[in-house]
Amino acid sequence: MPKSKLALARRRISNGSIVAFGALRSGLDFFHTGLLFFPKLSVGPLEEMVLYHASRDAKKVVAEPIYDFLQRNRMREITFADGESRELEARIVPAATVAGQLYCVGGEPLPGNTELRIVPSSARPQDPLDRTWTKKAVLERNALLSGEHHDTFEVGPLSPADYLVAVRPATFDRWTWAYGTENGAEAQSFAARRGEKIAVGAIAVDCECKLRLILGEIDLGVSGRVDQDIGLI
Repeated sequence: MPKSKLALARRRISNGSIVAFGALRSGLDFFHTGLLFFPKLSVGPLEEMVLYHASRDAKKVVAEPIYDFLQRNRMREITFADGESRELEARIVPAATVAGQLYCVGGEPLPGNTELRIVPSSARPQDPLDRTWTKKAVLERNALLSGEHHDTFEVGPLSPADYLVAVRPATFDRWTWAYGTENGAEAQSFAARRGEKIAVGAIAVDCECKLRLILGEIDLGVSGRVDQDIGLI
């Protein structure tokens, strides 16, 4: 129908009705579509009808009165279709979570957050230098450590299975597996059950640096020139 006759379609329009706006350009049926809703469910005058549509100018889905859209746009006609309504029954299954605590072996303070990877035990790495296991993680989190000493974490959800837990505090380059090993082949496996919290306990993290750079001066001897050098420990 023409947009000027929109009031005649009031009885045909319900919450969730699909609306399509006919194009004036030859070869194009409709230039835009959207969904119609009434703020007060199925009652209310047409002036309260709201159009939800993807706006090209706003680059997102917007909601506006249908008459505002009609006034801004020229069109051939308006077409309606009732939205489909179905009753669904949702079955909510409790998931598992993982909780634990981190501490530095040397007593150093931990960063405020840490990366966590939960990996199926079947993806256990056998080579300490193998990092392909990170692509098999079923859960990846950048968790903010909590607790009185900012050293505890809890993440989820997880489906029932056997998992390995790997952690890497912020700014660290090495992963540590529960319980406190950097070798994935030695990692402890944990069984996740529906609705249960997996307590992995305290994970010891080696927080000492593996490489230290020391700036110093050396005498080349031949020319007597003194240059900057970097020594590695």
